[in-house]
Amino acid sequence: MVNNGKKNRHNRPKRATTGDYFKKLNFRVKLGLLLSLIVPVSVLSLYFHFQFNYTLKNSGKLHLSTLAESERNTIDLFLQERVVNIFSLLHSSDFSASPTKSDMEHYIENLRQMSDAFVDVGFFNPMGIQTGYAGPFPFLYDKDYSKEKWFSDLLGHKKNYYISDIYLGFRNKPHFTIAVKQIIDQKPYVMRATLDPERFYQFISSISRGKGIESFLINQKGAYQVVSSTIGKPLKKSQFIPSDQDGVTEIEVNGEKALVSHVWLKEVDWALIAMQPLRNAFQEMYKARNILIAGSMFLLIIISGFLWMITDRLLKKAQLIADSRENLKYQLIQASKLASIGELATGIAHEINNPLAIISAESGVLKDMFNPEFDLDNSPDKVREELGYIDDAVSRARVIT
Repeated sequence: MVNNGKKNRHNRPKRATTGDYFKKLNFRVKLGLLLSLIVPVSVLSLYFHFQFNYTLKNSGKLHLSTLAESERNTIDLFLQERVVNIFSLLHSSDFSASPTKSDMEHYIENLRQMSDAFVDVGFFNPMGIQTGYAGPFPFLYDKDYSKEKWFSDLLGHKKNYYISDIYLGFRNKPHFTIAVKQIIDQKPYVMRATLDPERFYQFISSISRGKGIESFLINQKGAYQVVSSTIGKPLKKSQFIPSDQDGVTEIEVNGEKALVSHVWLKEVDWALIAMQPLRNAFQEMYKARNILIAGSMFLLIIISGFLWMITDRLLKKAQLIADSRENLKYQLIQASKLASIGELATGIAHEINNPLAIISAESGVLKDMFNPEFDLDNSPDKVREELGYIDDAVSRARVIT
């Protein structure tokens, strides 16, 4: 019986622990926590990413468009001032319809004091003959310009001034003309000055603002008028043909994407093109976006780590409480088992005690039967009867044990 007891104790199944349950619970809770945190944040991040990019691009386009409009106004003002400079020659006190060479030299000197973009100055009679000239091309004196486009356009123009496109002309060198007309004795006389496109480009470059922005001018046919040598040459065809309406668009130049804004000048049919590589146009904006993304990721990691640690602590405490409860439950079960064993032992002892009491009583009866004082029947039959009671009690005790 002892061996069977040891065998039962060794084969007794181990009590169930909460370790596996809490491992699974820990995984599920943390996974759910991360998903509930990461999924909404990721969705919002994607939404704000696209919105941010859209806003950044619109902001970049608006910024470039504003710069182009500002430059356009400055260039228009520059051209207006040059027109006024030439008009002032016709209205000077010493003006003559038959200017001398000295007069013309005085005129070009005055013009160059106003702007170093002026190249030369000429005076034309109603027949289109240049009767007065001062500048680096003296062979232009007495030339007939009546068939030149700018001259015929000026005479047929409602305005009393005209700004031409870039052209080569008699000098075979790119230049453009600003000409004004004055009616004298019912006849049109013309004073014109030519401007150097390179000097004009230097002026445009000086007013350009913004990192990496290239500004240049093209006419309605898409021919360069004033342009940097790195982009093209005057009179050459531009890759970008502007629409009739001012606008901003993206183009690809030499394999590189660029943001282009174009605005039409008011004084002449030229479009001012402000071009900026995308890497420069959105550089500061992308930098700000990257800072926001990095900051958001940092906060997400901090919050996730904090929630991870809090969850881990809470689950460990819950596991400790569950383990304590299981231990208490196990101890209560063991105590209940011990109490049951005690009750069983008490019952067995009681059952064993009854036969012993019978044996003790019968042995006393046998003693009394042989005591002469009691004068009891001690015949063999009576003795066997009493011994039979003792045998019954012994048999009962044997069955119990």
